[in-house]
Amino acid sequence: MPRWGPGFLFLTTVYVFFVDPPPLSVAQYFVTFDMPSGSWLIIAGFLGLLPTGIDVSLQASEWGKAKKVGMGRIRHTLEEMGLAQRFDPFAPKKEHLTIDTSRLSPHTQLYCQRWFTIGLWDFRLGHIVSFIIACIFLILAAIWMYPSSVEGQDVIGDIARIFTESVGNGLMIYF
Repeated sequence: MPRWGPGFLFLTTVYVFFVDPPPLSVAQYFVTFDMPSGSWLIIAGFLGLLPTGIDVSLQASEWGKAKKVGMGRIRHTLEEMGLAQRFDPFAPKKEHLTIDTSRLSPHTQLYCQRWFTIGLWDFRLGHIVSFIIACIFLILAAIWMYPSSVEGQDVIGDIARIFTESVGNGLMIYF
């Protein structure tokens, strides 16, 4: 999927929800607190691990190291200069991950501070957008699928039908 694909999916999801919103009479299904035991764990996990699961977060960290940006770019240099202890991933110690930033040059401190700021904005924005999408999907599911008697593997077909009716057959390639 091209780089613009996720943004396009976000816009079509918002379009489906806000252009033709469900009637308020069916909103009663969204606030029904009659959940099967244990299902709150699924919802908490769904909303808590957004925007990605732990496995994808690890891949993002590895991507940053491979691309040599952020701390992945300067860590090796700091170790060579003696400003950071060598980190052995096979015998990890928390002390080896710490760096006394007061010993860094002002340029390096600024670089680290900017990458930390970028990371925080990325983290916050990713969680906000993902939370909005998750809420939209939960609202749509509560309103359109809760009264339905569809169960098991047929649920995905019902979801596909809702999207097909809302955005048309041309966008089904993304699903």
